Amino acid sequence: MLQQAFIGLGANLGEPESTLKEAVLRIADIPGVRFVQVSSLYKTEPIDSSGPDYTNAVLEIKTELSPRALLTQLLAIESDLGRVRPAGVHNAPRTIDLDLLTVGEQRSDDPFVLLPHPRMTERAFV
Repeated sequence: MLQQAFIGLGANLGEPESTLKEAVLRIADIPGVRFVQVSSLYKTEPIDSSGPDYTNAVLEIKTELSPRALLTQLLAIESDLGRVRPAGVHNAPRTIDLDLLTVGEQRSDDPFVLLPHPRMTERAFV
């Protein structure tokens, strides 16, 4: 059964607009995912971080994947697009950030995949 899901996208290093567009294409190519629409791009200041302003968007998809399987795919795309997670550095500037915001009405307190995303209402672009 296909479920509606929303993904937050952000980048503030490299070529953010190009990276976000590439991320959208790669997400749409995941087996079990169907592209629905993507928002306009938004510029936001870093929250709890430093570095240049972020370029952000929200992607709506339909998916048959479980939240865990979808998040695993998103993390692989981040890695492929050059995301580095420095040890001990919270909210470091990044080439790409893909946050799974919601999957249908599902709720999860699993530390790997918290649903709905606990900080999505703090993000102006969401």
